[in-house]
Amino acid sequence: MLDSKSKTHGKYSDVSTIAQTLKDIVRSSPNWLSLTDKQAESLEMICSKISRIVSGDPSQQDHWVDVAGYALLAIDPHERAELDNPLAIELQKEVDKLIKNVEKAVSN
Repeated sequence: MLDSKSKTHGKYSDVSTIAQTLKDIVRSSPNWLSLTDKQAESLEMICSKISRIVSGDPSQQDHWVDVAGYALLAIDPHERAELDNPLAIELQKEVDKLIKNVEKAVSN
C-alpha cells in the first residue's frame, strides 16, 4: 500500500519537507494571525496537497480536487451557497460528501 501511495503522492520524506517549508512561508506572512481557523487550516492542507502534486504524480486528479475543496471550505458556508460558478457548485458537492464521510467516521 505504501509503495502505491508513493507513486501518486511522492516519497514521504520529500512531501513532508516541502509541505513544512510551504507552511513556514505561509505562517510567516503578515496576515497569518488575522486568518480564521478555517482559513488557516485550509491553507495548511493546501500546502500539503501542493507538496504531493510536486512530489508525486501531478496528473492525479484527486490532488487538484482536494486543493479546490479545501479552498472552498475556507469560504463561509453562506457565501459558498451563493457561488454561481458551475465548477464551484460541483466542487461544493464533493466537499459536502467529504464532510459527511468525516462526520460519519467521527461518530463511529
